[in-house]
Amino acid sequence: MSHMETKKSGTAEDQKPAYWCTAHEASRMIANKLFPGDEASRADAQRDLYRTLMRDLRAGAVLARHPSTRLPVPIDHRVPDVAFVVARIDLIDLNRWLSHHRIRVRLGARDFSKDQAIPDDEPKRPTLTNPGPELLAKARRYADDIARQNMLRGYGGASGRDVCFSVAQRIAEDSKNALNWDGESVRKHLLKGWTFDEESRQQVAQS
Repeated sequence: MSHMETKKSGTAEDQKPAYWCTAHEASRMIANKLFPGDEASRADAQRDLYRTLMRDLRAGAVLARHPSTRLPVPIDHRVPDVAFVVARIDLIDLNRWLSHHRIRVRLGARDFSKDQAIPDDEPKRPTLTNPGPELLAKARRYADDIARQNMLRGYGGASGRDVCFSVAQRIAEDSKNALNWDGESVRKHLLKGWTFDEESRQQVAQS
């Protein structure tokens, strides 16, 4: 989910809310502005924008920040793709990216819905240590599904370490939750105690 943060230092400009979003959210909002009344063109544009933005995040052309610490994500081939899927992009950097690619739209505060502009300290928002029963159950269903797919195709593994980054990606892409947590945090908190049970393994083996 996109966020609104209030900068605490210095000038009046610093006091303005600072917005952040993921590549998925950014591509959707940009496509909506480019093609507000054309669903087919909007869907095509969103795919192209997402692919280009992810490429530029990976290359360091757009600064990707860790969803929790806001520290830059290292530009290193060893960093998994999901780190860039869940990374936050500063709205100012995003508009610079739009200018660089000569895309004639700009995003601002009014492009973020109330649900997207939740402060980081919003008490009702699920957290890693208090995700709520619905999100906890959903994360474990995702883990079961990913482990099952890994076993069926013969690679990928079925442990918490094997599935946690894919679970994090699914949570990040969930239109309702859109919570951008890294895979290790998901493993430690949402998948703590989770295992792909023996019965499920046998079902996969028989299929």
